[in-house]
Amino acid sequence: MAKTTQEKIEYMIKDVKSNLFTDLYLMKEKSEELLKIANQPNDHYGQAYAFLFLSYYYIFSDYEELCIYTMKKAKDLSNSPDLIADYHFIRGLYYYSVCNNYDALKEFFECMEYYRTSNQYVSLVYAHVYSARIVSDLQEYKMEHSMLEAAVEAALQCEEPYRSKLLVLCYVEIANNACQRDRDEDVDNAIREAEALQGKDNALSLSAIKIHYLVKQNQYKEAGIQGKQFIQKFLMSNEDKSFQFTSIERVTRDMIASDNYDVARTCIKVIEGIFEKIHLKNKVAITTMKIAFIEKFNVDQYLDVYEEYYEQVIKGIQVDDKIQSENIKNEILLSELNETHENILRENEKLRLRVNLDELTQIYNRTFHNKLLTKLINDERIQSVGYIMFDVDYFKHYNDNYGHLYGDKVLREIGDTLNKFSTENIISCRYGGDEFNCFCINQTKEEIETFIQNVIQDIKAKNMKHAYSPISNRVTLSIGYDLQVLNDKQVLDQIILNADKALYEVKNQGRNGWKQYIE
Repeated sequence: MAKTTQEKIEYMIKDVKSNLFTDLYLMKEKSEELLKIANQPNDHYGQAYAFLFLSYYYIFSDYEELCIYTMKKAKDLSNSPDLIADYHFIRGLYYYSVCNNYDALKEFFECMEYYRTSNQYVSLVYAHVYSARIVSDLQEYKMEHSMLEAAVEAALQCEEPYRSKLLVLCYVEIANNACQRDRDEDVDNAIREAEALQGKDNALSLSAIKIHYLVKQNQYKEAGIQGKQFIQKFLMSNEDKSFQFTSIERVTRDMIASDNYDVARTCIKVIEGIFEKIHLKNKVAITTMKIAFIEKFNVDQYLDVYEEYYEQVIKGIQVDDKIQSENIKNEILLSELNETHENILRENEKLRLRVNLDELTQIYNRTFHNKLLTKLINDERIQSVGYIMFDVDYFKHYNDNYGHLYGDKVLREIGDTLNKFSTENIISCRYGGDEFNCFCINQTKEEIETFIQNVIQDIKAKNMKHAYSPISNRVTLSIGYDLQVLNDKQVLDQIILNADKALYEVKNQGRNGWKQYIE
């Protein structure tokens, strides 16, 4: 069936949104096509989004007058909450591009609440990330870290293919933040998280932060080798270069800081050759990089750069005549943001719990289970891991006869019991259905078996009737576990398989019991 004009407009808006931060020129073409279609029935909603998308293109392409014109057109046509929120986001990007941190933050904060309540998590991630970058410029690194944690929780709510890409973006930003705060362990963890998602084909941003970390650790030789590889990768990459400026800027500054003249000079040449039409913030960044290059290596290659810098500062003042009082404005802004920041932390905590907790039983869910697996593999402090698997005996019989409402009540009671006896080192999760699991970190055989006995006795005391169980007139559990020294990933996988085998031995022997795996 042919699509109606309205359906075409809605489809194109969704399609263009999916190309934000990926392909700038493709997005421009689609925005112009959207405007043509929306103009025919004079659809204000479609027109507003077309103008918004075009203003986004003009921000990154340094067409300031066209950017202001299209933003104004979008604002005049915006008459719905989603349009207004997206207008604030684009406006925030514009202020960010002209170095007006104060107004940029206000705009990003304006759109966050709508994105959060309407479950627009992709947009929420970008709003948090850009806000975090601004706060980083103000050297408020703790606040930046909080914003990036909120971005991660929002990214976890996204569907693929956006989820992995956004998480890599977040972890790279977190690694950079940790570098600023000299938190080496946090840097390592963030890079590992990003690598696990990215695989061998690391994003340019991930390669850049690895180089940055090497320089912070004074590993200049290895940083130089990876810097050369980065340039080759940058030139060969299919990623839209418009969105990779931050990565090559970081590498250039690191090569200057580590006294690597050749790679630093090559980086600057690459930047000059590729980034012709860029916004003011990035122009200033290029100019200051050249100044740093001149002063570091005592060369006269870019002596006209001081005049460029002066002109850019003047332009910045002309764009916003309030920019001269930026330091005062930043102090006012940070004061104003305190309450908003606290609200974000509270919302972030709610979102974190929503992502990691099973809604029915209020213990950790499968998502958290899988994240914990990755952390255990990479944590050198973990010497041994026990893994317990719990199944409710004849739970299908219970559901079929008592109904799912009563079945849910049983699952809640089991979750309550597991939570009651869980500790910092015994972590309970609901894997799905009537299957529950526990990670026992650095626990002895005796400690694990005491936990199991406590769970069994508590479930028995609750005396949940099960008239349809062939083995008992109350709800019972079958339990299997394994405990081993953790040497590598394969050992952890084997522990889980062994616990599963022990569980099935209990089931084969009549259920309502527990067993440790023995080879």
